[in-house]
Amino acid sequence: MRPTPIAMKAIPETERSEEGQRSGIRYDSGLRRQTGVTPGCDLLNRAASPAIAEMRNAITPLRANFFAARHMVKTLAKSGDQAAQTLEDLEAALAEQEAACVRLQRTLSALDRLLTHAHEMARLDEVIDAAAHLALHRTKVVGGVEWSAVPHEPVRTARPLAVSVMVAAHAILASKLLARGAMGGLFGTVHVSEVSIDLELRAPELTAGDHDTCAEELRLLGDWTEAAIEIGAEGEALRVRFVK
Repeated sequence: MRPTPIAMKAIPETERSEEGQRSGIRYDSGLRRQTGVTPGCDLLNRAASPAIAEMRNAITPLRANFFAARHMVKTLAKSGDQAAQTLEDLEAALAEQEAACVRLQRTLSALDRLLTHAHEMARLDEVIDAAAHLALHRTKVVGGVEWSAVPHEPVRTARPLAVSVMVAAHAILASKLLARGAMGGLFGTVHVSEVSIDLELRAPELTAGDHDTCAEELRLLGDWTEAAIEIGAEGEALRVRFVK
């Protein structure tokens, strides 16, 4: 099957919410062979919290729009000349509800891939897709995230750990961008070799030092001694390497 590009674009202001050296690559830690371990509490919290916040934000306008829709139906019944405008307002409210339901559905699906089937090996495109949706609450306020074509490549690492690491990578970089007031977004690329799958996530508005700091923050979220992952930075990019 052909690889598919993944893009999670920025959401308008009205929808924003509160929030070791090897070939020139700086690696802070080696995450060695592991295939069945589940993420540590800090990492899991970092991975799940944006999705929970995003669902909470999606539910709030749903409730408000249901109330508004009921009111418009009552108004329509006795509106006379204003019927056309009332219908237009009702259509807009229903469209917002549909969009919120789609966001909830996608976020719940991504949470399912994070929290269930803990001992199943993941597929790379599924990992990136789930991570991009779970991190949306953080990335949407800084310009979104866009990944180049992601191959349907199997990943040795257990699904919850693989997804959690990538959600945290998205969220950490997005938080750094937000602190700088930057809106240039995140960009991801994939490099597959015979020995590893390298995922590079970069924020063009951040420096190489910023990416180093983010890699260190990600490394500190768990004990990676026995895991088949390496976290580091190369130039102006945070790199997560899944060892084959």
